[in-house]
Amino acid sequence: MFNNTETNLFFMESLLTGNVNKAIENQEKRGQSVLVNSSKLPIKYGRGDVKDTVEYLNKLDKMGIKIIEDKDDLFMEVELPTGWSLKRTDHSMWSNLVDDKGRERANIFYKAAFYDRDAFITFNRRFHISSEKHDYDVEQFEQQPEFITIGYEEVLEKVKEPSRTRRNIDYADEYGTSWTWYEDEDMKTMKMVKKPILEKNPKYKPLTGYEKYSQPFHYEVYDYDGKVLFKSDIVKTDFEYSKDEHWKFYDHRDQVEEWAKFQCEIWLNMNYPCWKDDLSYWN
Repeated sequence: MFNNTETNLFFMESLLTGNVNKAIENQEKRGQSVLVNSSKLPIKYGRGDVKDTVEYLNKLDKMGIKIIEDKDDLFMEVELPTGWSLKRTDHSMWSNLVDDKGRERANIFYKAAFYDRDAFITFNRRFHISSEKHDYDVEQFEQQPEFITIGYEEVLEKVKEPSRTRRNIDYADEYGTSWTWYEDEDMKTMKMVKKPILEKNPKYKPLTGYEKYSQPFHYEVYDYDGKVLFKSDIVKTDFEYSKDEHWKFYDHRDQVEEWAKFQCEIWLNMNYPCWKDDLSYWN
């Protein structure tokens, strides 16, 4: 999937535009396009260096993906089940393996940049435990700025314009190193400056981190399509520790958070005991 033509395209674009970063970005986009229009999957399973593991090959077989013995340094040729395909994402390094029902069954990383090529695949579970969901008024408990900008005005103001003046005196030290002296000069001139008009924010309330992180929250179990299947109890850290005992506060909060997650795990274990298996419950 990577050849001399692609290398030549990169160097040609770099020379013509003088923008190496853009040339690399375009190379990665072309790599993504080649991938999603192919029938190839990475030979590497997960972020490590493990390739062609028995576990990986068994998963492909159970998903109905046939392996064709045509490999290069990063990819192998496969035959996908009817209706399955590779779809690009908004990020040029990430694509998805999508089944015949439009569900994302795996995520594929492919960095096509010539200097650091890499590719691997990870599989998706059907059910997930979401991060904490806040059960409080965000506007009330998130930190608000003390002042807000309500407009701008132009004022005449003395402005410093630092400049660097080169002296014509060069000398070499005992090691033969040449030095050139520079001098900073502050030039003050009167200029019209655009300045913001500030007003006290009526929503401002000085909050400490303790107050913010002691607000109630819960965790959720959701399906592959984002549908919420279960919610934990709403939990809250008791805010009763002084600043010099902050480690106690966060230790207690960790325990509260783990309890909310554990409720989600209990629900999944009771209803979908194999929920940690990438291949379960998709049929």
